[in-house]
Amino acid sequence: MIFFVAFFGLIFGSFLNVLIYRLPNHESIVLPASHCPNCQHKLAWYDNIPVISYLLLGGKCRYCKKPISPRYLIVELVNGGLWALSFGIFGLNSLMVLSCIFCSICLVITFIDLEHMIIPDSMNIGILIVAFVQIFLPNRLGNASLSITWQDQLFGFGFGIGFLLLMVLIEKVFKKEVMGGGDLKMIAAVGLFLGWQLTILGIMLASIIGSLIEGVLRIAKLRAKNEPLPFGPYLVIGFLTSLFVGADLINWYLNLFKF
Repeated sequence: MIFFVAFFGLIFGSFLNVLIYRLPNHESIVLPASHCPNCQHKLAWYDNIPVISYLLLGGKCRYCKKPISPRYLIVELVNGGLWALSFGIFGLNSLMVLSCIFCSICLVITFIDLEHMIIPDSMNIGILIVAFVQIFLPNRLGNASLSITWQDQLFGFGFGIGFLLLMVLIEKVFKKEVMGGGDLKMIAAVGLFLGWQLTILGIMLASIIGSLIEGVLRIAKLRAKNEPLPFGPYLVIGFLTSLFVGADLINWYLNLFKF
């Protein structure tokens, strides 16, 4: 069954590549049909088989022979892996479906933010819809020791809104952007899905991981000192970690203080 879920994740990953390419350019995600990003030639169905077509064509367009970004292959593989992981952790239920959708949205956010330094409002709205549906479903995030209730979800949304307003206030006072608007909206939307506990954990993980990676990049002079950094990918890492193992991490941390 897990291979069946992963297979559909690969197929859906192909659609995610359409979103990643077209949303920042304000293009329709329906028309025109899939085409080469270089020569614009319409692709046949056999050029759109997830993973297989890319490998058989050697990562090049069949028509103009120009290389196609490996991002197309990476997105399909990672999305398939995340869907399989969702099934492995949550089983075949409504929570798994929402987890798969959430993971796919996060994947789109990651690559758009990396390439364009923006997080489209449509993706944050997508997270809000997933979160709103989750409120009314019986399957809950967390574990036996920490189950995320609908009250936790609403409080998480309130926390996200409060965090957004705090950052806006800080930026007004110090006349300097602290965090992008898309990042702040994402935190509020995710707060409604993960609940306040997992959301706070996700932000902490994102900050730690982001600081470590960015520190290494700047020491290695791969990123300039004043160069803006896309924080969305780090938020995605933090939130996905919280989604899959956040409750266990919180329980482990709290148990450290039990005597």
